[in-house]
Formats: sequence, C-alpha cells, structure tokens
Amino acid sequence: MSAAITSQPKKLNTLEKSKMDWEAYKGNTSLPNEKKETMSASEREELEAQTQGGGSGLGDVKGYLHRKEFLDRVQDRINAQEYEAHVSKRRS
Repeated sequence: MSAAITSQPKKLNTLEKSKMDWEAYKGNTSLPNEKKETMSASEREELEAQTQGGGSGLGDVKGYLHRKEFLDRVQDRINAQEYEAHVSKRRS
C-alpha cells in the first residue's frame, strides 16, 4: 500500500498523449477533468468506413495499399517482359 502512495505518476510521452487525445475525440474514452468536443456519429461512421477500406475518398488506406500492390505487380511483369526481350535479342 505504501508503494502506491509514494510512487510517482507515470509520465506520458507525446505519442501516448496524442493517442489518448485522439481516442477521446473519437468518443471511445473520456479524459478526466476535460470537456472536449467529440466526433458526431456520422463522422465516426465515415472514419470507420475509411479505415476498413469501404470509403470512396482519397483517404482510403486499404484501397491505397491494394492499388500500390497492383501497380507493383504490373511493374514486375513489365520488367520481366523487358528482360525476356533483351535476353532473346542477345541470343539472336
């Protein structure tokens, strides 16, 4: 019991504080002694849709990753075709 009384409160770094503030803004948690504005239900739904890849905007994270993977596969295929053309040209 005396250890709990004498221990100092844990210091928060900037990232931990920002995460707590973001969660409080989203309405997932509330910070003690603070009255802050939170997201509306429609904003929360839009954020959830964007995070899950269901959004149609540029902020669609999963959509971006899928497009990036597709473009990487296309570039790999183009590089392979160019290499094959180069090798077959040297053999002729």
